[in-house]
Amino acid sequence: MKTYTTSVHPAFITGETDPRLFGSFVEHMGSVVYNGIYQPGHPSSDERGFRQDVLALLKPLNLGTLRYPGGNYSSSYRWEDTVGPDRPATLNLPWREMETNQFGLHDFFEWKKAFNAETMMTVNLGTRGPLEAADVLEYCNFPKGTKFSDMRRRNGAEEPFGVRLWCLGNELDGEWQMGHKRAKEYGRLAQQTGQLMHQLDPTVQLACVGSSATHLDNYPEWNRKVLMQCFDQVDYITLHKYISKAGLTTPDYLCMPSDMNAMIETVVRVCDYVAACKRSQKKVCISFDEWNVGPVVADGDLGEWPVGPMRDCISFTFEDVMVFAGMFLALLRHADRVKIACQALIVNDLGLVLADDRGAYPNGTYAVFKLLSDCARGTVYTCAGSGDTLATEKLGEQPVLDTLAVRNADGALRFFAINRSEHEVHWQVNAAGMAAQDAKASAAQLCEALDTRNSLEAPGAISLKEALAPAWNGGTLSGVVAPYSITMWTLA
Repeated sequence: MKTYTTSVHPAFITGETDPRLFGSFVEHMGSVVYNGIYQPGHPSSDERGFRQDVLALLKPLNLGTLRYPGGNYSSSYRWEDTVGPDRPATLNLPWREMETNQFGLHDFFEWKKAFNAETMMTVNLGTRGPLEAADVLEYCNFPKGTKFSDMRRRNGAEEPFGVRLWCLGNELDGEWQMGHKRAKEYGRLAQQTGQLMHQLDPTVQLACVGSSATHLDNYPEWNRKVLMQCFDQVDYITLHKYISKAGLTTPDYLCMPSDMNAMIETVVRVCDYVAACKRSQKKVCISFDEWNVGPVVADGDLGEWPVGPMRDCISFTFEDVMVFAGMFLALLRHADRVKIACQALIVNDLGLVLADDRGAYPNGTYAVFKLLSDCARGTVYTCAGSGDTLATEKLGEQPVLDTLAVRNADGALRFFAINRSEHEVHWQVNAAGMAAQDAKASAAQLCEALDTRNSLEAPGAISLKEALAPAWNGGTLSGVVAPYSITMWTLA
């Protein structure tokens, strides 16, 4: 049996989790919107076309942020086409799909009423500019008496939508993006746009485009060059990360979230370097507004103008779910600087929920998202770890367990561990001073064969189960963690 020790101390606090870390992402691509959250005529849909079976699965996740409308789609987005009674069909150029505009801006805000989630709106800085960004901000936030605020009111929304969080474009560091720009060029554009938007509404928070992948030649320098231009206008810089098993062994794949940790730490250092150059005490934080496991669609896989095609509707294996959990722990581990995160995407395309004409069911990653949304909010502590390691081809020796410690608002102390090996691990948590002598210990875990998947017929194949509680002696928790598992120990 392998062994691993995690040590935490009440004085060593990383930070507080922001509710917006537990977010997701709605993009007009594939069947996320059409044939996903919106499907008029489906037996479960209400009179507005919103699928209630999908909503019933999403509501318990307690989402903190919803990003909209893209993604790549935003770089050809004309918001004016999506409002009012007469909406023309347009071409969704990035994804080569037909956009009917039946589900538009007002429909999104109507649908979002089902959640207590903040909107993160992305403006088109790929093929449009500062003035168009200010126009949609005026439409969404200005009370009345102007061209665009009165247009909103005529279209049925008397009160402003009140969007406070805005992305200044999407993935403009990538050559695949429509309107791809050089770093200094984009940084200047973000500065101009931010200046205009703040002039219109000083209360908005803005996120500039950071790196969308670590393998790009312009990483991480893109982040420095952009921030040098727009530092004074922005509160966040965005990062994106997708992890695929392509070409990786199981140990390498399970440990690949370490690359996400490194990305966060690198870009935090870039943010602080720029602040030092600016002689500023301001801390630009990170919005990790696209992240997930699974492949990213390549250009050759795009469609020929379909509406709502079933693209990348992958039922994840438990192996994928473990990697997803590692990525989520990486975000929470940096709660002091990662303040916003949006799992991509919410339904169907790599979705938390999968839906077709037969019905809807939770993807395997759903169970991890719900576990962490329910139990990993609060004060994150710094964990020091030691013990056995796992050999990988690309990453060298990696800790056998990936761990996190969080104290919830109700005082409960939670310890999370991902066992990335095929062996049981004796896990000891040194937590003197963290909980009372008579605290009650309990355990729950996700543990399945690596190829296990959820399906419409077996929607709970990957689900949280009670586990053998660890021993607590007032200073140390100890017990055994199952092979290939995600475990939570609780001291309450």
